[in-house]
Amino acid sequence: MTRFSVFATVFCTSCFLSPGSKEAEGTLACGAEDVVDLWRVHSGAGTLVVTVDTVAAETAFDLGAHLLTVEEWSNEPEEVRFIDWLAEGDDEVPCTFPPPEYECPQFSGVAPADVVLMVETLGDCAGPEGEYVATATQDGSPVRLSFIGSADVDALRLPSSTDVVDDPDDMDGGEDTDEPMEER
Repeated sequence: MTRFSVFATVFCTSCFLSPGSKEAEGTLACGAEDVVDLWRVHSGAGTLVVTVDTVAAETAFDLGAHLLTVEEWSNEPEEVRFIDWLAEGDDEVPCTFPPPEYECPQFSGVAPADVVLMVETLGDCAGPEGEYVATATQDGSPVRLSFIGSADVDALRLPSSTDVVDDPDDMDGGEDTDEPMEER
């Protein structure tokens, strides 16, 4: 299992990039909606199902997650070059440990190759930090996730449109923006 932590808006400097795990655990600071965690989903092409869940009542929080396609990979989050938003999730399934409001993401997307899973806090936390576990499956089998890093969303080169594409062949690359999710 891979585990890391981010406190406030300070980035995790003691984290290491592991070869990956079938389950990814992370911690995001509540109230720091501008900090996101990025995970590489080692899936190759095919349909992915992603679930992100809370792990304890005292660290439950409202979270959102996104899959993004990638043009160029890097071990530095700010250097990853994204192509497009592939899929996103927010409030689809009950959380194991419900946050004060809302539910947990579970969503699917057809990946053209390995993709990035971006996890963010949307507020409504039971405590000062929110802990989560993320899993991804392809054709019913778990796939490996490896931690890329935590980053301020403003430092990322995100696609300009937050519209999720239905067909990976329709991805156009678009212009860069720093908006991870449409406001509620």
